[in-house]
Amino acid sequence: MRDRSVWLPFLRCMAEMLMVQLIFNSLVIKHEAYQNEREVRLFILGEHEKLKGHISTRPRQGEIVPFIKTPFPLQTEGSIFEIVVGPSALENAENGVRALVQQFYKAPDSIARRSSIPYRAG
Repeated sequence: MRDRSVWLPFLRCMAEMLMVQLIFNSLVIKHEAYQNEREVRLFILGEHEKLKGHISTRPRQGEIVPFIKTPFPLQTEGSIFEIVVGPSALENAENGVRALVQQFYKAPDSIARRSSIPYRAG
């Protein structure tokens, strides 16, 4: 292990193999309680420098969470099937969602609902 020309390529190879598995699992494995949610997951890897000017941040429970803003067709009737409000959201969060989409949807009451999945703070 003193010879860097041996262990460094080995560690890189192992890290690459682990990364492939972690990314694959993150994309396809989901807790069964969330199976009815058909979401889209997107991973962007190794492009930090190219995306530097496009990355925004927001606070979440004392952490800074990076994200990339993307256009979403909120104003097109039918582009949103359902909005599920998380179990720990404020009591009237569904009303806020309905108010947000009411000008674009004929039946905003049918779009928003509270998640019935048990919430475990952690």
